[in-house]
Amino acid sequence: MRLSTNQLRTIIKEEIADVLAEYRTLPQFPEDLPEDFQAKIHSLIDSGDEQNIEMARSLMDSFGEPDYVDSYIDYLEVGTPEKLGNRGSDLIKSISPEDDTLTKIRYIRKTRELDAEAERKLKAIADRTGENYEDLYNRYVRNFLMK
Repeated sequence: MRLSTNQLRTIIKEEIADVLAEYRTLPQFPEDLPEDFQAKIHSLIDSGDEQNIEMARSLMDSFGEPDYVDSYIDYLEVGTPEKLGNRGSDLIKSISPEDDTLTKIRYIRKTRELDAEAERKLKAIADRTGENYEDLYNRYVRNFLMK
């Protein structure tokens, strides 16, 4: 199959957009705050608990950094669709036609659990960042099937 110049340009633009969408840097923590405070804020955010995240937001807002928590979460989510897809790819590699029925049933259950996790996480990212959910999901599926 031959690609036209326009098709090639479209593919390159899409790939560049994907790379740029995945590139985020760790937000700068305020220098005037102690390092142990940074560790505490990060542990609140990393817990994944909404109350802890809101507490971290409130604390950072009181120090004049209202966007820090969301920027930190964005940083943590870089490549999430690809990471989830890679886990799916590893699942595919772990099963073989010779496996017994119980192993195949476990594989199906793990695949369904991963897909539910991906849907939940990708919808949360799309809701928070405004990214298109279908684009995020396609990145997940592409990595799931292409490795």
